[in-house]
Amino acid sequence: MAENRASGPYVWVTWLTKLLVGENSCEWAGWFKAQHENWSWKEVPSTFDFTAWQVDHTAFLKEIHTRLEQEGKAVFMENQNSFILRGSTAALGGKPDLIATAGGVGTI
Repeated sequence: MAENRASGPYVWVTWLTKLLVGENSCEWAGWFKAQHENWSWKEVPSTFDFTAWQVDHTAFLKEIHTRLEQEGKAVFMENQNSFILRGSTAALGGKPDLIATAGGVGTI
């Protein structure tokens, strides 16, 4: 049995993207994740190679980071950008991969 979140519903921002663009219409899946602790249920095994994706993702971010710094921008990555917005009914959290700023203009 999945255990309810003690602090109330929590939504990770990427859970919403497929719903917002119409790629997925299952609102229940997001609701379930928001309501229950992720360690309290078993997920279906995946064939996705997360390790290879992580290596490629990190290399790509480093490449972009270097280019943006060479352009004179201040660059912030991953955990430096994490946030939680707590509303009256739920919390929304996220962590943009990269944020660059220069001259009062930011790029996510």
